[in-house]
Amino acid sequence: MNNFLQTSIFILSSVLIVTALSLILNTKSIVTDRANDSTVVVQIDSAGVALKKQTTTTVTSPKPCADCVQKSYETSMGYFGLAGLLLGVAFLLPRIKSINIGGNSIEVKEEAIRELNAQQNASVGVGGKEGKTSFRIKNLPRENIEINKDYSDDPQKGKWGGKPIVKDRELKAEVKKLGDSGLYSIDVTVQSLNPKGNPLTGFVAFHLHPSFANPNPVINVVKEVATLNLTAYGSFTVGAVCDNGKTTLELNLSEVPGIDDYFKYN
Repeated sequence: MNNFLQTSIFILSSVLIVTALSLILNTKSIVTDRANDSTVVVQIDSAGVALKKQTTTTVTSPKPCADCVQKSYETSMGYFGLAGLLLGVAFLLPRIKSINIGGNSIEVKEEAIRELNAQQNASVGVGGKEGKTSFRIKNLPRENIEINKDYSDDPQKGKWGGKPIVKDRELKAEVKKLGDSGLYSIDVTVQSLNPKGNPLTGFVAFHLHPSFANPNPVINVVKEVATLNLTAYGSFTVGAVCDNGKTTLELNLSEVPGIDDYFKYN
């Protein structure tokens, strides 16, 4: 969108500059033509015979119409000034984050992106195997769970490469228990481990457990971080796709450090 807007501004500025130059050249042309007006004088005798023909060049003032010339130059300067202003806006557009109108600051780009992200977060709902009892809660030793590898209740597991860190990208999560509700608040983020050399831009497509109302939310990157806020009953595997599909990440929430056993095995 920014590129399209910048291109449009550059084109409009070019049109204004060309129009201003045309006005100036047209004004100079009028002055030159009127400055070289010629008058032919012919002397005729009583018999009607031409005796002498004389051409007189009348040099008029270089300002044949002072008001016209002044208005033309003023209009041209106005076009130049507007073109300069538009070019300045075009160069600054990628850096503009807010516009102040009447003392009210309006966040332009970032605020719109945050609103879209909020809508995506709200659409996810509550999920994470509500009403289900995972076989993993039956006090089975972890080694047996690894051997069984029954992922029928965790369809995203193994689908996105199995790694939370790939190509300077990291998928991580912070899990907090919500009192005695049996629910957990989960902040899932994707960020760049090399923000200067390889910044994260665009959007991140997350893939969650199918018990969520919207298991495939898309979050736009804000300040080089994409954050998804979830409310869940238990752990599951999260997949994330970024860099226009070039990078895939995967995180099993049951392996997040500091979580309790109920979240881990439910």
